Amino acid sequence: MDIPVQWQMTGHLQRNKAKKAVRLFDMIETMDSVRLAEEVNKHCAVDNKVMPVLMEVNIGKESNKTCVLPEHVEKFILQIHELPNLAYSGIDDHGPLIRNPEDARPYFKITRSLFEDIKKRDIPHVEMRYLSMRMSNSYI
Repeated sequence: MDIPVQWQMTGHLQRNKAKKAVRLFDMIETMDSVRLAEEVNKHCAVDNKVMPVLMEVNIGKESNKTCVLPEHVEKFILQIHELPNLAYSGIDDHGPLIRNPEDARPYFKITRSLFEDIKKRDIPHVEMRYLSMRMSNSYI
């Protein structure tokens, strides 16, 4: 039985690896800068590909993460939503390292609110379909 597999890139993507990522993956879940978005868009154009991407949000405002800060989410979307070879499909959130999972709820509520706010704006080329949320200690 043939079951189609779709490969999704998670984790920080360096701009110098964008070309390889465009060829290997069906979705990039960690779009975290305008420069990265422009680089991925450029390589997608060469390959005649539209790449679904999720914006990575640093909901806990941790200094060791390179993601988009919550207060910059709307500005980020407005800066890059017109890149023709990217399909903005949602938000990827990695909550801060918290021992008690219940303490993560406030962060997840903020992320959900950001997701819904962007969805209501009905920004061209932005289809908020996916909301991916997990904690930094999910794999510890």
